[in-house]
Amino acid sequence: MSRTCNDFSSLLKMKLSSITHSERRKLGRFDSPRPLAQALADWAIQKVGDQILEPSSGGGVIVKSAISRLLEIGSRHPEKQIWACDVDPRALTETAECARPHAPHLVLGNFLSLERSDFGNQMFDVILGNPPYVRLHTMEVEDRLVARRAVPSTSSLDAKASLWAYFPLHAFKILVPGGRMGWILPETLLHAKYGREVLNWATQNFDKCIAVSLRERCFESEGAKERVVVLLLVGAGGKASQGLEMVEFASAQECIASLPQLATTTASGLPQLNGHAVPHLVSNFAAIASQVLEASEDMKRFGDFADVKIGVVTGNNKFFILDNEQRTAAQLNRNHFERVVSKFADLGEMVVFSTKTFEKASKLDSKTWLLCPNPKSVDRRLARHLKTYALAAIQENRTMEKRSNWQVPVLGDPPDAFFRYMGKVGPRIVLNEAGHYCTNTIHRVFFNNGISKAVKRAICLSLHSSYSQLYAEFEGRQYGSGVLKFEPSETKRLLFALNEPLVDALSVLWLTFTKGRALVSWEEMVPAIDSAIVAYCPKLAKSLPIKKVRTLLIKVRQRRNSFYLASGT
Repeated sequence: MSRTCNDFSSLLKMKLSSITHSERRKLGRFDSPRPLAQALADWAIQKVGDQILEPSSGGGVIVKSAISRLLEIGSRHPEKQIWACDVDPRALTETAECARPHAPHLVLGNFLSLERSDFGNQMFDVILGNPPYVRLHTMEVEDRLVARRAVPSTSSLDAKASLWAYFPLHAFKILVPGGRMGWILPETLLHAKYGREVLNWATQNFDKCIAVSLRERCFESEGAKERVVVLLLVGAGGKASQGLEMVEFASAQECIASLPQLATTTASGLPQLNGHAVPHLVSNFAAIASQVLEASEDMKRFGDFADVKIGVVTGNNKFFILDNEQRTAAQLNRNHFERVVSKFADLGEMVVFSTKTFEKASKLDSKTWLLCPNPKSVDRRLARHLKTYALAAIQENRTMEKRSNWQVPVLGDPPDAFFRYMGKVGPRIVLNEAGHYCTNTIHRVFFNNGISKAVKRAICLSLHSSYSQLYAEFEGRQYGSGVLKFEPSETKRLLFALNEPLVDALSVLWLTFTKGRALVSWEEMVPAIDSAIVAYCPKLAKSLPIKKVRTLLIKVRQRRNSFYLASGT
C-alpha cells in the first residue's frame, strides 16, 4: 500500500523523530553527495517537459538536483514534473524540506510493491536513484518476498541479490520508450553474480549502457566504505546495446566534470558481460592478461579438482568456540569437543597444518575447542553450561532453531585444506594434515577422490603464484576498505598452473619450504614458485612475462586499496 502526500505543508508538520545512524544503516540509506547528484540530474534531464521519478528519495538530494536542472532549462513549475517515493515517512519529510519552495509529488511506500497507478498512472522520461544498500541476509522476510515479486518474468535475477538490484528492473516498467535512467550503486554491481545479471539485463533493454567506476569512497563520511558505480542507461526499449561501456575516475570531482560528455563518447568496452570488470578498468594489458590466463592450457580451474564449502556454522562462535582456559573454567570434559581452527591467522605462515603446528597454536591460547556434545549426554556440568544460553536466544537464532539439537553444530567431514577467503592481500590455502575442523570464517576444501598427495601440494603452492594471485584479483569481490572476498563458487573458478613436470618441480619446493624451518612470510615462496611455472609452462610465460605479471599484480592491489588510481591506459 502507498499513500500520496500532495499536501506539502501538512507533511512538514508531521511529528516524526529524527532518523538515527543505526536506522540509516538498517534502511541502507546513504544520501548522495549533492555535486554528484546534480551532475547525474544534469546528464539525465534533457527536455524542459521531462517527467522525473526518484524511487528512494532519502534526504531529497537528487530531488533538489532535479528541480535545479529543470529550472535551469526553463521549467516554470518543476514540482509538477517530479515524483519522489520512500518507505520511511521521515525521509519524505526531509525531502519536502530539501525541496522548498517547490512541492513535488511525494509517495509513501515500498517502491518495489508499487505500480504505475500509485504514481497517478504517470510514465516517466527520467528515473534517477540511489537505492537502499541492504544485503540479502539483513533483509526482512517480507521485504525479500516483495522484492522477488517485483522481478519481471523475463529476468533471471539471482535470489541472493541485495535490495538495490531490484530497483532498476522494477523502475523500467514505468519508463517511457527512449527514456533514461541513472543509478548510484555499490561496486558490487561489477563483481557479484547478481550485479552482472543487472548489467546483462541493462544491455538487453537500453541502446547505451555506461558503468562509471569511482575510486573515491563517496559515502565514507556516513560510515559506508564501499565504492560506488554510476550506471547510466540511455534509450529504453530500443535495440540492445553492443555491450557495456566502462570508464573509471579517481574522484567524484573528475566524474562530475566528465558526465555531460559520456552520453556521446565511447568508453572502453567490456567484451563479455560474464567476464571480469576489474582488468578492463585497470589497463589494456590487464584485460589481455585476464583473457590469456583463461585461455592457457596450463591453467586449471580449482573447481575441477576440489569442492569448496563454508566452514562449520555454530550460530554463536563466542559460545561454541573456547580456548583452554575457558574450557577448564567451565569444567567440561574433552569428549564434548572437537578440535577446530577458529581463524585463519592461527595458521601463521605455514603451508601445511599438522598436529605439531596445532599444539603450538594451542599454547598461544587460541580458541581451538569446538563444543559439539553428544545430544544424549547426561553430564551435569555440561547441562549446567548449556543452561547459560537463554532459551529465548536459542529460539531467535535461525541457525540453532533449525537444528534438531541446538547445542550440536553440523560438522560434516574434516576438510582436506583450509582456504582464506577474505583479506587485504590475496587468497591462501593450507593443507589440513591434522584433520581438524574450521569455523565459517574459513572455507573448507575437499579434494576429489584419487588426487595424489603430490598434486594436492602442487595445487597449494601454485595457487600462491603471481599468476594465480593476479587472476584472483579479477575473480574476487572487493569490499569495504580494500578487502578481497571469495564465495565458494568464486573460489572454485580460481585458476592455477599445473602439468606433470610442474608437479615434480613443486614437490621439490614443498620439501624445501616445509623441512624444519618456519617461513618468515609465505610471500618468500612466491619467487621460487613463479620460476618453476616459467620453466615448465613456457607458452604461458611467453604470453605473459612474469615481470609484467608481478608489476600488474602490484598495480591491481594498489588500486583495490586506493593507493593507485587507474589511468585507464
